[in-house]
Amino acid sequence: MRAGFALRLRDKDGRSEATLKGLRSARDDAADRREITEPLSAGTAKALGRVTGPVGARVHDVAGTRPLRTLFDAIEGDITLLADVPEFMPVGRDTPARFRYTGPILWDADMRLPAWFSKLRSDRPTVYFTMGSTGDSKFFEEAVRVFGGTDYQVLITTGGLAEVPGAPGNVFITKYAPGEALVARSDVVVSHGGNGTVYQALSRGVPIIGLPTIFDQEINMQRVTALGAGLRMWRSLYDARALKDAVDRILADASHRDRCRRLARQIAHYDGPRRAAVHIDHLLGSGRLDTLAQPSDVTRLIKLLPQPKAA
Repeated sequence: MRAGFALRLRDKDGRSEATLKGLRSARDDAADRREITEPLSAGTAKALGRVTGPVGARVHDVAGTRPLRTLFDAIEGDITLLADVPEFMPVGRDTPARFRYTGPILWDADMRLPAWFSKLRSDRPTVYFTMGSTGDSKFFEEAVRVFGGTDYQVLITTGGLAEVPGAPGNVFITKYAPGEALVARSDVVVSHGGNGTVYQALSRGVPIIGLPTIFDQEINMQRVTALGAGLRMWRSLYDARALKDAVDRILADASHRDRCRRLARQIAHYDGPRRAAVHIDHLLGSGRLDTLAQPSDVTRLIKLLPQPKAA
């Protein structure tokens, strides 16, 4: 599954078929679904490697020409690294042993902080609004409408997707900024529920309010709410009052922050970039699949590595 796309395999009316599905949001809060379906040549989903047409072309782009027995074969390698933590995104007990968690590998913008960053006060509740590449002007307009001119500090990164004119003095807006620094100064993050933003918030122990627009964001927010790390809002019900209620609920209930901090400790323990590097180095150095480093071995190796220098 990629952001906005998924491959579905199923038996229908005695035949096997593969469907490539896309999903994008529409202005009326409905979903514009597009899909193409091709019959599998024989049997069940194990015939994936023989599927033809647009679906087959996409599968072979991903998997090459090696024979495919199951859907796992289309997405796995000699070792498959999962940039998640099991507490947040668990896998089934029958997942192959060569699938290993690394923890999230977070990206942050290499750019200057906004000029207003140094003016932020630590004694005021702070809400950070970001919608990645899927935002719309209503998202930001409602935020300004409900929190403008209040004791809250409102941080907004628009991604260049919307203009917010006439913002009051407690609302700080920029197109782009280093997200980690803004998250670290915030009490709540309000976003689309994308994987990067969710893990950025969790790694800092900050609760999330999510308004997912595509299904991978929906999955993320289902996990956030299941773990008590935040709240999910429906776009069709999103307005200033609902937004204010959600933020107040998060700030009034310390359990959200406590659960996020526990997840932050797990994320820090995994140390995603270095854990992934150790796995890759081990595999390339040994050339053997039967000597894959065990998670406990990797943890010990990470502790021996020098700490990265601060930027």
